[in-house]
Amino acid sequence: MKKMKFVASALLLAIAAAVPCVASAALPQKFGPPLIAVKSFNHFRLVGIGVSHEGRVFASAPAAKSGNKLVEVNVHTGAVTPYPNQSWNMAGTDPEHQWVVPQAMYVDRADHLWVLDVGSGPIPPKLVEFNLSDNQVIRNYGFQGTVSPTAGGCGGPSDSLNDVRVDLKHGYAYLTN
Repeated sequence: MKKMKFVASALLLAIAAAVPCVASAALPQKFGPPLIAVKSFNHFRLVGIGVSHEGRVFASAPAAKSGNKLVEVNVHTGAVTPYPNQSWNMAGTDPEHQWVVPQAMYVDRADHLWVLDVGSGPIPPKLVEFNLSDNQVIRNYGFQGTVSPTAGGCGGPSDSLNDVRVDLKHGYAYLTN
């Protein structure tokens, strides 16, 4: 059997390690092949994962106060590189082309990476579609008039986007709020 590789944060490893403590009657009698850690993160609070059809792995840390918020993980070496580049991972003056709070990712049938950035305070949420063959933005979708910006502690109603799935056949993106 082929060993399954995985990318995990320290939290996910702790949860996985706790599973054997469950009563044996609740566990199935057969287990799959052992898992192999590809990359462990200590200070990168992993929330989102996306995997391309070629096996490229993307991870997001939306709560990162500094450093990279969206990275690509090399599954062979564990090396991490900012995705799509360093400028998207640096706070700047162009919120349309930078990560604010990249919460979720999805890779569609066309092998395009979709990243849901939920925004923060005055910076509105966006959904960005990347062509993985050249790492270029195909489209950047805004939600003005559809989704309320995050209140940022100022009170008032706000939406809290969490996840995304894309249905190319019917032309829909589904987001949880």
